[in-house]
Amino acid sequence: IEIEELVYVKDNDFGYHAIPMIFNNIALAKLEIKTNNNKEVIINCFNKLINVIDYILNFEPHYIKSPFMNKIECNNICGYSSVMDDLKNNILKELSKDIFRMFNNHEKYQLLINKVKMIK
Repeated sequence: IEIEELVYVKDNDFGYHAIPMIFNNIALAKLEIKTNNNKEVIINCFNKLINVIDYILNFEPHYIKSPFMNKIECNNICGYSSVMDDLKNNILKELSKDIFRMFNNHEKYQLLINKVKMIK
């Protein structure tokens, strides 16, 4: 099952789940590297991370599209709007750990890192 299905993400509207989704996908990528090291699965985690980072980069207040939450207004990204530098630094810290070293030159990993650096 996809993490997105557990929190009912619809049309890439992560609502208040954006930040946990980032760290959950990083944790899944680490687990995959430690267990099976299936590069396709790991790159899929990077793609999902890119989607969530794009949501953060393009965030505007809105009503959440997710089922059961569609009447809830999302004005910020789970309270992180005031500490985006900390969020960016924490994501980069996680993605720069030795476990990801073998992906340093992979285009999806580089795209992910560049997008995270754009967070303001």
